[in-house]
Amino acid sequence: MSLPYTSDINDITCYFNLRLPPGEYEKAVKRQFDVLYRDGSENGRVLCLPIHPFVTGTPQRIDAFDAVVDYILGHAGVWRATGSEIVD
Repeated sequence: MSLPYTSDINDITCYFNLRLPPGEYEKAVKRQFDVLYRDGSENGRVLCLPIHPFVTGTPQRIDAFDAVVDYILGHAGVWRATGSEIVD
C-alpha cells in the first residue's frame, strides 16, 4: 500500500530547507489543505502532514502547527486518520 507523502509541507523542508518562518509554514499548509479540500468534494483526498517533534514541537513553532490543526478540523467532513486507519 502506498499513501501520499508530501515533502512540500514537510516541516524539515519548510523550516530548514526553505527557511520559512512559522507564519509562512502555517499559510503554506492551509493553502495545501484548501486545494485538497476543494478537490475532495468529488472524491477523497489525503493531506499528509509530516511533522517531527524536535522541529514543529518547539516553542517558537508549535502555535503555527496548532493553528493549522484547528483550521483543518474546523471544516466539515474532515477525517483525521493515521496511515493505518486509511489502509483499513
